[in-house]
Amino acid sequence: MGWLRIPQLADWTMEAWAYVLLGCYATATRLFELGAAPLAGSAARDAMWAWEQARGLPVPATAVPNSALLFSLQMLLFWVGGHATEMLARLAPALAGIALVFLPLLLRKELGNIGALAASAVLALSPSLTAIARSSAGVGLALPLAALTAVGVWRWQRNQSAPSLLAAALAAGAGLASGPEYIAAIVALVIAALVASPRSLQPWGAVLRTGNWWLALGLALAAGSTAFLQYPAGLAAAGDGWGAWLAGWTATPGPTSFWTPLVTAVLYDPLAIGLGIIGAAIAARQIPAARYLSVVSLVVVAITLVDPQRAAIDVGGLLIVISLHGAFAITWFFACDWGGQRRQICALHAGGLFAVCCILYLVLGAIAAGSAGSIGQTGWGLLSVLGVTLAILWLITALVGTWWDWEIARRGALAGFVLVAVVWAAATSWALNHTRAGSAAELLTGDSISPHIRLLADTAVQASLRARGTSQDAEIVVLGPPAGALAWALRDFANVRYTNALSATISAPIVITPGELVDPVLGSQYLGQRFNFELARGRLPADLPGRLNYVLFRKIPVSATQLVLWVREDAQLQH
Repeated sequence: MGWLRIPQLADWTMEAWAYVLLGCYATATRLFELGAAPLAGSAARDAMWAWEQARGLPVPATAVPNSALLFSLQMLLFWVGGHATEMLARLAPALAGIALVFLPLLLRKELGNIGALAASAVLALSPSLTAIARSSAGVGLALPLAALTAVGVWRWQRNQSAPSLLAAALAAGAGLASGPEYIAAIVALVIAALVASPRSLQPWGAVLRTGNWWLALGLALAAGSTAFLQYPAGLAAAGDGWGAWLAGWTATPGPTSFWTPLVTAVLYDPLAIGLGIIGAAIAARQIPAARYLSVVSLVVVAITLVDPQRAAIDVGGLLIVISLHGAFAITWFFACDWGGQRRQICALHAGGLFAVCCILYLVLGAIAAGSAGSIGQTGWGLLSVLGVTLAILWLITALVGTWWDWEIARRGALAGFVLVAVVWAAATSWALNHTRAGSAAELLTGDSISPHIRLLADTAVQASLRARGTSQDAEIVVLGPPAGALAWALRDFANVRYTNALSATISAPIVITPGELVDPVLGSQYLGQRFNFELARGRLPADLPGRLNYVLFRKIPVSATQLVLWVREDAQLQH
């Protein structure tokens, strides 16, 4: 373990400022334009229920939100804010995602100062974890709480610290209210403990017989699921998490590939995956914490592969674990003699590798655009490009190793990879969460709603002004259920009525129907306008340029259902 004895960051202020910068970056990426994409699917439904509960309106007796904890926090935020917005609906997971970035601080003893800082940087830069934090889904709370539970348990087993056990109990209580994703994470951690060190579970017999553990867990569960007793039915929703988790294993396998979560991890987070694999190879045999992290990673991968649902967002747990592994790779990087010109040689080596990768990106972009001639028409052409690139990368590294030394050559190769992966992560994160926010083309988006839904709501406001003189008081009749993205978009209108069938005698100034309804039986006095509604990603193109277009630029066919907004003719013409 001598290679771990590296110079620590002598000046605490430098380390503190590094964490401040990471915190600023994490805050900016997770909060900037947080409400840009419309809420979709069950997220919109649950947010609508939370808004109704915050206003004191009755919530359907059968309403069971996916995450009781998120529902409670949304209800409190809506009540404090006095209004329901996409930003407030997503705020709690976003704040939890920011807190997750600082989780390695609790493991500085195991990871080292530099390793903990590196792990925090990988967590902050992760596009997938950023997207999860910006989603209005229980998984955005479940993953940080599962990580906090695991760290609290780890600290308690190392030094029998009562505060660590209390933190683990509180996190477990809140986590059980956050949804089935937390249960899946805890099951993975228990399986990993059984595989890596069965004796580590022996002390838990005494813990589980004490009242303090169950008291802290119960209080956190009750407070988290009921919004501090403001929504008692939340306890039933929290209890449904176990049923939802078990039902997921008996459900019909989804249409996506078994490899979707792993492909998502490689496509969006090569930095975390690459550093994690390197860190595991370096430290797993020498450090117990690294060995346990390796077992957890393998268990999470195995569970992900056999999960019938196979959602891309399932990759979050793996990325947290493997990001901690990356700390050992960065620790190894700094654990050498950096005297003389070694720093300059390493920097030049990394810069050369980065330049070659930039050229490769331009060539692949030309193939995707169809401007590379015959080279981009077959898989052999692509393989030849990749082969030549790998040969050049190896040649540069071999020259540095031969003319200087292999210790610096290996570290220069790692630095070059990190530089390329950081640029990829920053660009991917910006596109995923801003320029393509909510796009159905992204694997991590899940349910997707067209921004046209807001244009529909604005059009309804204008029609209400003409019909009633106020922006939100006109009667609106909706052919469909009172839930989902449409109900959320119309949440500010005071007189919305949902129905299963339209009458020929209907007189409401505004009517909304599904786009596939050819004849809504409204008569000639209504004029309709179509708006895109639910979006769905098409199949990946079979040709090579099409596949590269998706990998590099997320270009893929997207289909859309439609809604029709019908406005009574006299309301349209009235001034």
